[in-house]
Amino acid sequence: MSIFKAEAKSLLKLFTGEANRIGFKIPEYQRKYDWGENNIIRLFEDILSGLKSLERDPDSITFLGSIILIQNQDLRESSFDGESLEIVDGQQRITSCAIVAVHLHEAIDTELSSLTEISTDLKDWLKRETNRTKQMLLQCVFGNLLVDGIDNFPFPRIVRANDSRAATDGELEYQSLTAKYFFGYAQHVRRRNGLLYEKPAPDKNDQSTVRFLENVKFIEKCIRVISKSSEEIDFGIELLEENSFKMANIRKLFQALPEQQDITNRYFEMVCGKYLHETEALVRLIIFANYFLENVILTVVTTRAEKYAFDIFDSLNTTGEPLTAIETFKPRVIRYEDSQQRKYKGSESESHFVEVEKYIDQFSKNSDKQEESRDLIIPFALLTTGDRCSRHLVNQRRYLRAEYDSIPIGNKNARRKFIKNLADIARFKNEFWNRDKLLQSLPLLADRQSVILCLSFLIDLKNTLAIPILTRLWVHSEEIDDFKFFADCVKALTAFVVLRRSATGGTAGIDSDLRGMMEKGGVDGSDRGMKTGTSFDRPIISLVDFKEILKARIERRPSEINSKESWLDQAKKQPLYLSSRPLCRFIILAASHNSRPSKGEPILLLKDRPSPELEYLSYRKWFEDDLLTIEHIAPDSDRERKWSQPIYDLPYLRHTIGNLTLLSQEQNSAIANYEWERKKLFYKAFSVDTIQEVEAAIANASAQGVSFSKRTKEMLRGMRQLPVARGISLASTWSVPEIEARTENLLALCWDEISPWLFDS
Repeated sequence: MSIFKAEAKSLLKLFTGEANRIGFKIPEYQRKYDWGENNIIRLFEDILSGLKSLERDPDSITFLGSIILIQNQDLRESSFDGESLEIVDGQQRITSCAIVAVHLHEAIDTELSSLTEISTDLKDWLKRETNRTKQMLLQCVFGNLLVDGIDNFPFPRIVRANDSRAATDGELEYQSLTAKYFFGYAQHVRRRNGLLYEKPAPDKNDQSTVRFLENVKFIEKCIRVISKSSEEIDFGIELLEENSFKMANIRKLFQALPEQQDITNRYFEMVCGKYLHETEALVRLIIFANYFLENVILTVVTTRAEKYAFDIFDSLNTTGEPLTAIETFKPRVIRYEDSQQRKYKGSESESHFVEVEKYIDQFSKNSDKQEESRDLIIPFALLTTGDRCSRHLVNQRRYLRAEYDSIPIGNKNARRKFIKNLADIARFKNEFWNRDKLLQSLPLLADRQSVILCLSFLIDLKNTLAIPILTRLWVHSEEIDDFKFFADCVKALTAFVVLRRSATGGTAGIDSDLRGMMEKGGVDGSDRGMKTGTSFDRPIISLVDFKEILKARIERRPSEINSKESWLDQAKKQPLYLSSRPLCRFIILAASHNSRPSKGEPILLLKDRPSPELEYLSYRKWFEDDLLTIEHIAPDSDRERKWSQPIYDLPYLRHTIGNLTLLSQEQNSAIANYEWERKKLFYKAFSVDTIQEVEAAIANASAQGVSFSKRTKEMLRGMRQLPVARGISLASTWSVPEIEARTENLLALCWDEISPWLFDS
């Protein structure tokens, strides 16, 4: 070997190198295995994206980057007769992939053993397929050393610095959870007892072991979602449909198919038809596992000296960012335009690219430009073809190339509109997904304050899947010069998001609904998707149809909202504070809009005569300092037991809307977690009409033995009146009945305010 050797390897070849006697050791200086759920989701997203691309591209791969290894005789383990390589860079990816291999093996084994009565020859074929796949997966987890030339003994592929691999129980020593976990699975498999793997217990004093097993549990969940094709986790990429199993490129992932084509065809007809229910999960796992083993690629850099390994590591991490998908796509467009009678210079494509580049160039850091480029492609794909496109650079490059090339060369108009869609996404994000510019947007619109509030809310909610939907509607409004259409659609979509999320208490498939609107439209099987299509002949839907699509999706599971009562029954039991603070703020503002305390029950609000001071559904109120933070009236934690304890018997109650209000950061800090009688004095001082009444409130507090600090008195005298606190200040007690009554009241008022945005035709 020279200074280093670099070669592309599949995961299977990586784990079975050196005549299948390879082992990896994680040095002491490396941090513990600490990937989080986002890293794991990204790993699965990249793999699933490559697998989805395999439908059309027989050469589809998923590239997981480079790993750096040291191969040095001085690093040999004295009791290990294999080849030990030290991992300088890549241990998080390698460890994650080995854990995936463990639980793919276990899931496939479980599905195979639970196969019900199916055709004998089909079952025999599936057994041959699974046996081969299981064998390859196990090779990613452990290898075997010969003990006496006949018997063999397992060793874990991955260990840490203080672990010692060996061919006998007496010589091996596994201290790390990493080594114990993989060696434990090797022993579990060899016992052949049909039970599920009992994982090592975490050390509760070592959070890294807790994190390790949390990651294992989440990887198991990811594999379950793939096998069942469920929406429990949103990977941001479409899972294969059962009809894809028959496609030629997918079939190539199976290695035990009979030579006779007619028999193969019959197997797939049975798998996709008569025996779909019985075999679908197993077939999905086989497909995913074989792609994972053979088509997931890494660049493996191996060197003999540590100093070279770190030089290479530094070089790979400091040579700058790769070209974005948009940058590598542009030359393709230029070549096409230059091949036409009109050159790229001065063409529509050039003007559209100028818009895109102008948007990206406003970000000064190269890393930010990379992020924004990726964030343009995802909504662009939904806007154009209704497809999910991952953030992975390779997949984004592949998507742009494939879809652009799918447009006939002679259809210049469609090819230019393809670039226009990208520019439209950039223009929309620049004008409407930008807090700094929203205030100048839609200047002539009658209800612009409520519309740009809705857009601010969607931004703060990080609901980026609204971008392609709203871009399509906004571009149409530009074309017909009617921005009321766009405004009404923004409000309808906002009402959908608020009602949907507050009913379920979380995202619960809402991303799938928003993607589905671009791809399919409604839920009745008809194709009313809002995508433009690459032929650009799909008409825009009307406002009535847009609302009908939203209503059809909100009326089905998991929300099942078809009336005010059906929504209230769900939303009032949701701990919405834990779900989303922007959602809580929006609901409180919508409920407070043109509302005053009821004279009979002051903690309850009633819609009243409109007044400028009560115009809470406005962009100005969304950013008003006095309404920026959420305050728990009964504190989240009551360790000193100063409050009515039944509030804390129901774990969700203190996080419902009825126990929340809006304050400034300074007011929130001042009010702290005091007992109810003291907090009530604050709410009184916050909400009175005049400065004389503020002084009276301070004096009243002093008379009751509550002495406000000098800083608090200055705050009370200097702050604006806070009408949202008035009703709370008039409550005599604060316990379960008050919270439940206020929750239902605020939610009902919110419904009355925003449901017409969606349900009125």
